[in-house]
Order: sequence, then C-alpha cells, then structure tokens
Amino acid sequence: MALTPQDVERSSIASQTVEKGSGLEREGSDQTATGVPLRTERSHEKGRTPSPGISAAHGAWYKTHEDGTKIITFAGEDDKDNPRNWSRGKKWYLTLLCSWLNILVASQASAYSTGQKQIQQEFGISNELSIAGLSLYVLGFAVGPMVVAPLSETFGRRRIYIWCWALFVLLQFGVAFAPNAPVIFVFRFLTGFFSSPPLANTGGVISDLFARDESGVPMSVYVFGSCIGPPFGNVYAGFIAQQLGWRWTHYLTSLLIMGVHWFLIVFTLTETRHNIILARKAHAIRKSTGDESYVSTHGDERKPIFTLIKTSLARPILFLFTEPITAFGSIWNGLLYGLIFLFNDAFTIVFGPGDGYNIQHSGLVELTFVAFIIGEALGLALYPWTQERFYQRAIKKAGQSVPEARMAGGTIGCCLLPVGLFIFAWTCYPSISPVVPLIGAAVFGLGFFFVLFGILSWTVDSYREYSASALGAVVLVRNIFGAALPLAGAPMYEK
Repeated sequence: MALTPQDVERSSIASQTVEKGSGLEREGSDQTATGVPLRTERSHEKGRTPSPGISAAHGAWYKTHEDGTKIITFAGEDDKDNPRNWSRGKKWYLTLLCSWLNILVASQASAYSTGQKQIQQEFGISNELSIAGLSLYVLGFAVGPMVVAPLSETFGRRRIYIWCWALFVLLQFGVAFAPNAPVIFVFRFLTGFFSSPPLANTGGVISDLFARDESGVPMSVYVFGSCIGPPFGNVYAGFIAQQLGWRWTHYLTSLLIMGVHWFLIVFTLTETRHNIILARKAHAIRKSTGDESYVSTHGDERKPIFTLIKTSLARPILFLFTEPITAFGSIWNGLLYGLIFLFNDAFTIVFGPGDGYNIQHSGLVELTFVAFIIGEALGLALYPWTQERFYQRAIKKAGQSVPEARMAGGTIGCCLLPVGLFIFAWTCYPSISPVVPLIGAAVFGLGFFFVLFGILSWTVDSYREYSASALGAVVLVRNIFGAALPLAGAPMYEK
C-alpha cells in the first residue's frame, strides 16, 4: 500500500518566512535541518523493502540521512500510532474534551465580573480598579499562549496541559482566599496565564488528529467553545455570586469544576503531537534493536534544551510580525473580543437595577447573556450547510486545499456584526420588550461565530504542524484588546 500524502503531510506555512537552518523548518519536508536531501526506506510490512534491524512489529518508516542517521516517520494508513489513523470516536472525544476545557477557562474571565460589586464593597475600591481583576486574567490569557503553545510543539500537548492545569487549579485558591485587592489581581493574572493552554492548543490538537480538508467540523466545535466561554461564565457564576458570595465562584470552580477536570486530563488526554509520538517510537526502536542511529527528527534530539526552547518561543513572534494576513486577522479578532467583554458592563446597565429594565436579581441579569450563546449555537448548526459546503466545493474545483475558502462565512459574519449592534443599541429602552435587544445580541453572536471561525480555521489550515504557535500569536492580540477595552467601558458608558 502506497504512503498517502496525509501520512507525511508537509506543513503549509502561509509564506516562505522560515529559512533553512533557523530551526523552524517545516515538519515532513524532504530535507533535514541542514538542507540535505533524504531518501525514504520502508519496513518489510506488506511487501515493503525491509529496514535493517527493524522487524515488522515496529511498523516504521524512516528517512536516511547521508551520515547514516535514520529518521522515523509514520508507516502509512495502518500505523495506529499516527493520530490521524485513530478511531473516529477517540478523535472526537479528544476534540470535545479540549473544546470543553477551552469553554471552562474562557468562562473564568467573565465569571469574576459577576461578583465585582461585592469585591468593591468588601475592599473599598473603585469600579475602575475592580475591573482590573477581569483585565489581568485576560492579559494572562494573552501572554500564556505565546509560551505554552510553542512549548507544546516541542515537548508535547499532554505534558503542558497536565502541569498548567494543576497550577491553574492551585492558584484559584489564591483568588478565593485573597485578603486584599492586590492579591486578587496578582493571582488573577497567574491563573489566566496557566489556564491558557486550551486557547491555542485545542487548534493544535485538531490539526494533529484531522487532515486539512477534514478539519472543518471539528474546528467549528472548537470555535463554538471559544465564542460561548465568556457568556457561559456570566450565566453560571451569576447565581453563585448572588446566593453564596463572590469567593464561592472560585471555591467551586477550583474544587468541583477545574479540579475534577485535571483527573480527566491525566487519565484520558492522549498525546497527539506527531513529533513527540515519533520520538517515543524512535526510542522504542533504539531500545529493542540497540541501534542508536534511529531518531525522530534529525538534529532536534541532539540540540541543547535551551536551543529548543528559544526556537519554540520565537515562532509566534515570527508569524505575527512577518505575516500581514495573520497580523490583520489577529487585530480583527481582538476588536471583536474587546466588544464581547464590553457587553459585561452594557448588560448590567441595560438590564440591571436602575433606569433600564430594572431586574433586581443579578443572576437573572447575567442570564441575559444566553442570547449570545443562542446566536453562536445557531452559527454552529448552520455551519455544515453553509461554510463547509462552500469549502468542499472550493477544494473540489481547485483540486487542492484552499485555506482562504475558510474565510467565506466570515464575510457574511462581518455584515451581521453591525446589524446586531444597531438592533441592541437602538432598542434597549424600558418601553420596548427586552426580547428585542436580546435578538440584537443573538445576531451579533451569530456573526461573531462565523468571523471567528474564518480567522481560526484559516490559521490552523495554513500553519498545520505549527498551528498552535500561530494561534498563540492570534490569541496574544485578541486578549490584549480583551484586557484593555473593559477598562475603558465603564467611563465610556457613564460619560
């Protein structure tokens, strides 16, 4: 059986910004890090030419370097070590798990705002200062993926998830038991930083599990999770803060929600990163054969750890500042996220106690954020019949993958965003049914889903093996906007 293109699929980085010898060479290329061509040998499974010292049980392909080093790659469609050959159920479980983790960590950003008034009263701080707890968490979201996403490409997704999630859970107690506002702010930044792996790594996991033209539906689930995270936090935490107090939003999320999910990660989140799996495969072959010439990626296993870290951390910066389309998509994504967080103040003013709809129970006020979730859920439901059909027609016509075709739905989403904002802004008066402005919020949520899908799925399709690093760059800009705009929201609305 011939090796399919998907088995050794080349990384499709948007433009030729990565130079040979920089350590950022494309995975799966036909050259080593030194630019020397490789020749591919095969194991003797199913008629393949045998590799010296490798039995059929190893199921390994390798590429031979001119110095004799044998570089292990996957052994075709029958290789069960290749994540893209795993069962459909397993791939979808990992997709749903990582997308759910993404929802949980994003929900913690806005969950804080449900107890913000209580924090002001307890510590005697201003409204503007109390918003810093929200902004610093989101700032941690911005910085974290720039570090943890590229490191996951070098050291594995699973390891990053396990350690960062454990620190996230422990640091939540720092917020819950904080004796003063500065302690809250410090721990909010730290929890944001260590909770950030799902933001970018979920896209990386999907890239590991699915071939480019098969990743549309899994990506739509990931994008849906990215959309509903903030409003979901408002919905569930609003009632907790109202009934039990603001500290309980952190007690419960630390012990019952986030803590339990750490065990799910440890026991069910399988490593999906290809180079890590191949490194383990090469190690097993070396151990069984005694032949030290088998490696997973030529040179990387012999580089100092500091060099590997330095190279990994450089990728997101490289992509952000050398790829104009990546930079533009990041800024557009950031503006939209900033608007989402501005709604935290807007909904409180419009639906909460005062001159608006005067809903007294804060939990019911936060429940209005379900309007965003409804709009985004509608986008998810429409996706297979709109964007995915358009994409499949585009690749059939072109005869190859067309990452830019992922942006088609975003062009419609761009039109829905201002429509939703205008409906909300011009109908949020007590004389008009509250259903009408909520319809505007739902329309905004629908447009937000399709725009975000275009940006994130294009990024994953274009960068493939380095998609987590590219998403880290997108998330950086996105969350800088998300951290800054809420600080301006309250003064803007008051004046």
